Amino acid sequence: MNRNVLLLVLLFNLFNVCFEKKMDVHGEYKYNVFEYIPILSITKLRIGSDTERDILTSLGTKKFAEVYFGSYVLPHKIEGDYYPVDRIVSYYGTISEHSETDDGKNIIRRTQTKEVQTVSLFFYRGILVDYSVFQEYYLDPNTSETTLGPNATKDVVEKYKAKNGSIGLLWPEGYCDLKFYYKESGRAIEFKDTYLAEPCAWEFPNFDKDLYQNGYYQRVKEMDKNDFSHLKKKQSSISKW
Repeated sequence: MNRNVLLLVLLFNLFNVCFEKKMDVHGEYKYNVFEYIPILSITKLRIGSDTERDILTSLGTKKFAEVYFGSYVLPHKIEGDYYPVDRIVSYYGTISEHSETDDGKNIIRRTQTKEVQTVSLFFYRGILVDYSVFQEYYLDPNTSETTLGPNATKDVVEKYKAKNGSIGLLWPEGYCDLKFYYKESGRAIEFKDTYLAEPCAWEFPNFDKDLYQNGYYQRVKEMDKNDFSHLKKKQSSISKW
């Protein structure tokens, strides 16, 4: 093989290795790319079976944000039981209304956002563990008054009512989950409190004991062996809406 060609091949392989390693570096990533995901695509997801690769192939790679926990696995609560999560991917999209008027001198073009929606997907070892949908409508184009839309999942509705609407645009426990990552990874100083600040379950002294009694660590062992049966049974017994 020509020496220059061999060098190019080696450089290409090195680039791919570095790129893959970069994608596996734990952290919070903000892409700020908008993509509205039809709710029908979400209802077809199979928790405990669908892989992250398959879902990204189906929904697209225009992610709004992502948190990769790495070895700092997040205990994620689903209807009373905790399950491990090592990656959260969010898609954010809007539906807008465009109008055009002529005042006699100028053409005035206006874009009014009618709806915002965030789909958050929770993964462990590349398998879908859970999902959450935030959807909000603007009641009047001339005001900022909003209400939850029918696509909002039950976890969002419950937190929205409890916090009088102050839950942000991501998943309900977004504040605590992000704070958990920054604390566990030794980067707590980088985390900035917001108006969403609230006490987090994992901050209480007996949280680790609670996890043990809840069976969390046993489920981690099972899921590490690709046994997601407990999760599937749990999710089949609850309703998302």
